[in-house]
Amino acid sequence: MISPGERAEWAHAMINELDCLPPDMSAVGWALGCISVCYSERIRAMIRPFETLPRWILVLEVLVCFLPLALLFCSVLYTGAQGGFTPQAFLLYCSGTVLGPVGVAAGFRSIFFRARGMSRATLFGLCLLGAWTLAAYCAQILTFGQSHLSDWWREFVIIAVLPAIAVIHLVSINSQRRGSLLAA
Repeated sequence: MISPGERAEWAHAMINELDCLPPDMSAVGWALGCISVCYSERIRAMIRPFETLPRWILVLEVLVCFLPLALLFCSVLYTGAQGGFTPQAFLLYCSGTVLGPVGVAAGFRSIFFRARGMSRATLFGLCLLGAWTLAAYCAQILTFGQSHLSDWWREFVIIAVLPAIAVIHLVSINSQRRGSLLAA
């Protein structure tokens, strides 16, 4: 059975009701609706609220997702200070990697200062930086014509995809917090 164990009685009742339905398309629609509800209940049962996750897992997530980009940001700053970039390239690389240190700071703030969630402006800024980092790296791949997937997929995952996923998770964590604060 798809539904969680605590919904077993409810699932059996749905199966028994299926016998009472007429043998036409309405029964198929009803059965598909039951399957949809069962999967929804299973997914809801598997999702753990933020408050039950150990802090060390969240710290590890922040470090894995944002630290490589933060280190790249430091490298861009160092190379820019040495005159290694044109001013335009320096601004582009800085804006594309600033999500790293901002994400580390926002993630640690969210983990260690649980009482308050992040403001909507902060969350919007993180989403904007995540989208910009993803777009800038995709544009770089397209511009420099890296044809083989094996040439760029690791960097793409580390520099663009993981930070974007972490931003989505931070937004999710803070929306759960807001919901629990409003319910209290």
